[in-house]
Amino acid sequence: MLLNFMIIFFLGYLGFRIAKLLHLPGGNVTGPLLLLALVTSQGIDWTGLPSFINTLFQVIIGIMIGCRFGKDKLSTIKEVLAPGLLSSLWIIIFSLVMGFVLAKFTLLEVGAALYVSVPAGLAEMGLIALMYNLNVPVVVLFQFVRVISINLSVPFIVFKYNNNSSNLVVKHNHSKTIILEPTEDKGEKVKWLEVLITLILGGIGGFLAKYWVMPVGGMLGAMLVIGSLKTIGVALKEPPEWLFLVA
Repeated sequence: MLLNFMIIFFLGYLGFRIAKLLHLPGGNVTGPLLLLALVTSQGIDWTGLPSFINTLFQVIIGIMIGCRFGKDKLSTIKEVLAPGLLSSLWIIIFSLVMGFVLAKFTLLEVGAALYVSVPAGLAEMGLIALMYNLNVPVVVLFQFVRVISINLSVPFIVFKYNNNSSNLVVKHNHSKTIILEPTEDKGEKVKWLEVLITLILGGIGGFLAKYWVMPVGGMLGAMLVIGSLKTIGVALKEPPEWLFLVA
């Protein structure tokens, strides 16, 4: 089983590097998925990985998402809460309608049809589809097409809007100062003891949520615990980015 895991991991990393080289959207998911699907289609039968490994990867993703929360985000969350709820309600209703339409007129099961209709992330939807034993390749393919469509259309609108906004700022205030949020130094040495504390706390939340049979419990539990701690001001060290890519 260990050799099987090492081969899968190597092929996944190779797929990720190829996708990154080709600048594919969501390359950390689509790259490994496409390469492993290609290899598997040649008749190779993989040994199933233990469920705790899948949960562990969920926990890592949940921790990375939770680390994006903070006290400084509370004011922004309050401002966008009402519009966000209204937008989410509209998206849910529209996605449900489209999902049932797809299920009725295609060969997709209802679960997969609903998840391909929801405008969410590649990794998240693929992970949920895997948890519920749905058609993972189809779910990820639909989400991949959606991501490509967004990347081909939205940047032009944003670029045009930003250019117009920049011109207005230059005309009205040449001395305007732009303040950027501080970011961590990429060359900073990783403090593994602090990272380990974050991983342990996230792991406790993730595996407890999994034990309580929460949907996608590993990710949601870790995200809730780490996000809540960050929001109340607890200084937690974010794991390095490569750990998220591994997951």
